[in-house]
Amino acid sequence: MQPYAAQGWLELSKMEEECGCLIRSGLVVRRGLEFCALSDALLTRAIKYADKIDGAIPARALISPLKHAAIDKVWRAVLEGALLEARCGNVIVSRQVFKFLMERIPWYGPIYYEAFRLEERVGRDSAALDIVEGGLVEIPRYGPLWFGAFRVCERLDTETGVDGEYKSKGPVRTHIMLERALHLISKELIWKVHFEGAQIEERFAASAAETARCKGNLNRARRSYVRALRTCPTNLRWKVWLAGGRMELSRGHQERAASIGLLLFARALREAPSKSRFHVHLECARLEEYTNQVNRARSIIRRAYHQSKCEWKLTLESVLLEHRAGLYDKAARSGKLALGHHGTTGRLWAVVIQQLRKSSPNEEMQRAFKRALKEVPKSGEVWCEGARARLSPVSQTFDLSAARAALNFATQFTPQYGDSFVEEARLQLLEALERLECALDVVAVARLDLKCANADPNYGAAWFECRIKYTDTARKIMNQARSRLLVDIHTHQHVYAIAIARRNRIVSQLHDAAMSPRQLHRAEGDYASADFITGLIDLSRLEFGKCSRARQFNVLFGTDFAVP
Repeated sequence: MQPYAAQGWLELSKMEEECGCLIRSGLVVRRGLEFCALSDALLTRAIKYADKIDGAIPARALISPLKHAAIDKVWRAVLEGALLEARCGNVIVSRQVFKFLMERIPWYGPIYYEAFRLEERVGRDSAALDIVEGGLVEIPRYGPLWFGAFRVCERLDTETGVDGEYKSKGPVRTHIMLERALHLISKELIWKVHFEGAQIEERFAASAAETARCKGNLNRARRSYVRALRTCPTNLRWKVWLAGGRMELSRGHQERAASIGLLLFARALREAPSKSRFHVHLECARLEEYTNQVNRARSIIRRAYHQSKCEWKLTLESVLLEHRAGLYDKAARSGKLALGHHGTTGRLWAVVIQQLRKSSPNEEMQRAFKRALKEVPKSGEVWCEGARARLSPVSQTFDLSAARAALNFATQFTPQYGDSFVEEARLQLLEALERLECALDVVAVARLDLKCANADPNYGAAWFECRIKYTDTARKIMNQARSRLLVDIHTHQHVYAIAIARRNRIVSQLHDAAMSPRQLHRAEGDYASADFITGLIDLSRLEFGKCSRARQFNVLFGTDFAVP
C-alpha cells in the first residue's frame, strides 16, 4: 500500500472497524493523516472517531488547522465540524459554520438540510423554512429539502393560540409548498409528494373532527392517494393501498370502514412483493382485532408466519395480540417460544421481560433479563426494561443508581428508541424527589433534551404516547412527557417515597420488616407491579378492550407503519 494513498488508509480503517477494533480503526486514520494531512475523507472520519472516543475537544483540535486550507479541499471536514458543534449544543457556532458553507458550497444539498435540521431541533421553524427556501433556489430538485419543508409548513399550519384554536384555517402553507414541489421536484419523487399530501390532509381531517372541513380534507386525501397510485413505481403501490386502507378504517362506521379497509388491504396483498407481504398480513390481523375478531387475527398471523418464518415482527405481533387481550401468561409463553427462533431480537426480548413483570415472580423476570443481556448485550430496548424494573417502586430491585447505569447503556446502544429517554426523564424527577428538591437540575434537563434531539427517536410505545401531533419535535415530546410524568409521580409520591426510604435504609422498620413489597404497598394503597411497567401509569394500566374506538385505532395502527 502506498503511504500517501488516502483511500488505502481509509479502507484499512474500515476493515478494523468491521472487526470490532474501534480504537485501532481510529489510530489508522490518525496515522493516515500524517501522510495525507488534507484528505477530506480521512479528516471527516478522524473527527467522528475523536468525538466518539475522546470527546469534543480533541475533535476540535483536528478542525482548527483547517482555517488555513482552501475550503474547496476540506469542506466535508468543516461540515463534520458544524455537526459536531450542533451535537455539543453550540448552536451559534454551528449556525455560523453552516452559513459559511452555504455561501461557499451552494451546490451541495445536505449542507442546507443539516442547517435546516439544526433550526428545526431548536424550535426555530421560520428560520428553518428560510434555509429551505434558500436551498431550493440553488438545488430545486433536491427531495429531502422539499419533504422537510412539508413538515415545517404543517407544523406552522397547526400552531395554536392561547385559546387552543388553530392560528391557521387549514394547511394553507402546506398546500402552496406541495403545489410548488409538483412542478420542481425530481419526477421519480412526484408520487411521494402526492402520498405526503394525502397523509397531511388525513391528519388535518382528524383534528377537524366531524365537520364539513373534515370531509373536505378526507376527499382531498383520497384524490391524492389516487394520484400517488398513478405515478408510483409498481413495487411500492402496496404501501399506498395500505395507507388508504388505514385512512378509511379510521373514519366512518365500524362495519363499513372494516369492509372498505379489508378491500384495500386485499389489493395491497395482491401487489406486494413476496418479501413485503408480511407487512400486509400484520395490517389485516390488526384490522380483525380492531373489529373484535381476535381468533381471526391469530389465524392470519399463524398463516403469515408459515410463509415468512424469518420475520420476527410476526412473532412480536403475536405476543402483543395476547397482551392486548389481557392474556399475560399466554403472551409470556408465546414470547418464550418465539425466542427459540429469534433469540437475537432485542425488541422481542424486551416484550417478553415486560410480560414476565406482569404475570410472573420477580426472580423469573430477572433471569430473563440476564439471559437477554447474554444474547443481545447491545439492545437498548432490553436495557430500558432493566431500568424500568429498577424504577418500579413496588419492586425489591428498586435502585435509582442502577437505573441510571442501565439507561446510559440504553440511550447509547439504541438512541432511536424513545422510551429510554422518557424513562430517563422519570429518573431525573425521582432523583429530585430523593434529594427533597422542588425543582429539577436545569443543566441535567438541558443535557438530556440535547441528547434526545440529537438522537431524534422514531419508535417506542411511551414515546408515541407523549407525542400529541405528528410534527412534534423531540424536545416538545420530552416536555410533554415530563408534564405527564410529573402528574403521575405527584399522585403516587408516597409509594415512591417509601421505595426510596427502603432503598436508602432511612426507615429501618420498613427495611427490616418481613412484609413483601406487595404487602407493604397494599398497606399504602392498592398498587400492583403492573401499575409501574412503564413510567406512564395510564399506559401501564391500559386495558385495550375498554378503550374508545379512537384509542384502540391509535394503539393498533398509530405506531408502526412501513412508510415509503
